[in-house]
Amino acid sequence: VKSINLHQYPYIMGEMLVEEKYTLTFRGFIRKYTDFDMRYKVTSNCIESNVCSIDDVISVEGKLNSKPGYAKVTGAGKMLDGKIHYDWEKEDETYKDVDLVLEDVNSSKLFTLLGQTAIFEGKANAHLLFEHIGEKSKKGTITYDIKDRHLIGLPLDLHTQIDIIDDDHIFSIDVTSPELTLNLSKGRYDQAEKSAHAFYTLDVKELSDLETLLGHNFTGPFYALGEVKYDKDLRVNGLSKSFGGLIDFLYEKNTLKVDLSDLSVKTLMTRSSYPPLLDANVTGEITYDLDNEGLSTKATLKNARLLPSEFADTLSKKSGVDLLQERFSESSLDITLKDDILTGDIKIVNKTDHLFLTDTTLDLRKESINTFMDLHTQEYKVKGKVYVRLSDYGRDTQYALQDTYLHMSVFTELFTEAIRTMFSSCKNENLLPISFRNNLNN
Repeated sequence: VKSINLHQYPYIMGEMLVEEKYTLTFRGFIRKYTDFDMRYKVTSNCIESNVCSIDDVISVEGKLNSKPGYAKVTGAGKMLDGKIHYDWEKEDETYKDVDLVLEDVNSSKLFTLLGQTAIFEGKANAHLLFEHIGEKSKKGTITYDIKDRHLIGLPLDLHTQIDIIDDDHIFSIDVTSPELTLNLSKGRYDQAEKSAHAFYTLDVKELSDLETLLGHNFTGPFYALGEVKYDKDLRVNGLSKSFGGLIDFLYEKNTLKVDLSDLSVKTLMTRSSYPPLLDANVTGEITYDLDNEGLSTKATLKNARLLPSEFADTLSKKSGVDLLQERFSESSLDITLKDDILTGDIKIVNKTDHLFLTDTTLDLRKESINTFMDLHTQEYKVKGKVYVRLSDYGRDTQYALQDTYLHMSVFTELFTEAIRTMFSSCKNENLLPISFRNNLNN
């Protein structure tokens, strides 16, 4: 107690230093220890609690009326870089008609004060309106609004409403910005079980605007809907048709699994900012491990065909086969992707022909392909190791290559038929040239 004036008792005035941080001044009438009417003012240059210490200018004043078993508190002022006003009553151990309003407060300071990670930056408004708050029961509503410009590098507005009855919390969340909208609806949180679930919709106008958040440059719009669950671990599942076919995805335990159904490979590669080497409708599964940043894919391809590219042009030129004219109805992928290097097998097949690219390494940074190719058509049979660079990357570096190379053996039905005809026209093997006979023997 710094000072107290009892000269006009029961009217008193005083000043106290609370917890060495808060200066409390008061004046009013006191009749008994629990029966008084006071005006008060609290000032400080920081907020100190059991979870944090925040530099902040506090100046709040109001009224406190108390009688045995009952108290009423009102107040208003400045804190958390914004404004606060409140009004509540207390009967025995139960708070009633609680009305707390925060206007334009610092959201980072507010989250820190509540012992939570400050994920938002910006000015926030909050309103707590409770019918009652007791040890065994509570009923009320919390609304929270914020404008943030730093969470994902985009300006966004967030609105949350929580309706609370005891341990049952019904909530909704709306996030809007010029680039996206995210809505969580029919949310339910069980405070006793510490579990939650909600339905969501996500609508992104242009994925390239989220490159900082996603860590990769995807393009085009994206829309998805699904469900979010939390019970010790976070689980998110959803559906999307934004890439032309159906995407069914599931995130849990830091792993993302994606089921693809009739999805265009060309669209997927193009919108993922990778060169589209082939087009097909793909059905299969993609698994992405966020801890190891590794991706694996097993899928089947329908109506696959190579697209015009330096890769296709090189193979066609070196092998003498116009691969762009070939169509493959039954095909498969078994590949992994890590550190922008794709490895695995690609098998493109129809009833009579096939193109196998096995032990394939596709370096997406250097834009190069190293693979073993097995091509079989009605006219051609080609096997061999293939290396193709898709750009001039590294021309003056250790990765520079003098030329694209293609080592293979080529057998065409035309050549085979010519040999067969030559043998059939020879009555005696001795009529063949000596050099040819020697090669045949070898």
